[in-house]
Amino acid sequence: MSMIGSIIKSIGAGIVVLALVMLPEFIGADSSASGLFFAILGVYSACIAIGVVIVGVPVHYLLKKVGASSPIGYALVGLIPPVLFSWVAKPFGQDSTPDLIIQSIAAGVIGLACASAFWYFEVRCKNA
Repeated sequence: MSMIGSIIKSIGAGIVVLALVMLPEFIGADSSASGLFFAILGVYSACIAIGVVIVGVPVHYLLKKVGASSPIGYALVGLIPPVLFSWVAKPFGQDSTPDLIIQSIAAGVIGLACASAFWYFEVRCKNA
């Protein structure tokens, strides 16, 4: 499998988790909410893709260079940057601490899904 395939699958995993995280908010809403759901999904999907390419791929090459192929290293890379980004950049505005906690957990879970998929397809499958 090529690096591009691993990147696409990693982004896909993040989008699936994102949709699952967002879905409860939109269940039972009126039909106009479905457009909002897909608009938000599209914007965040672009953010996921940018994150995988800008953070994930360079860190993969760094981990590969130092010989670290453990899933734990990839999991930390997938978890820590999104959580820090949620707290530092506050992409949703000046939210309360409980809201920031929820946002950072969601971002961390999505990042973890991306990193896990990337590790599986790019590291494990190639070394198996």
